[in-house]
Amino acid sequence: MQLPLLPGAATPVFTTRAPLELWLRAGDVRLGGATAYANCFVIVEAGATLEVASDFGALFHAWSDGPIEWADGGKGKAGRPDLFGF
Repeated sequence: MQLPLLPGAATPVFTTRAPLELWLRAGDVRLGGATAYANCFVIVEAGATLEVASDFGALFHAWSDGPIEWADGGKGKAGRPDLFGF
């Protein structure tokens, strides 16, 4: 799945239940304190708790082998859908 992030944007904090792989096409993303830039490949291990944030905006492809858990329980009017389509 391809996802964009606007400059200064960040996802809510979530925990992975399976490996998550990202290929950054453009811009920058911060994941768990590390920053990746265009044409970088990132692997996030299962059980990691993080947010995906960007200073300059980003366009990336993401593959997840399982659903995520929102740190706040996905609270909201209708709940929050899984970021990676599960």
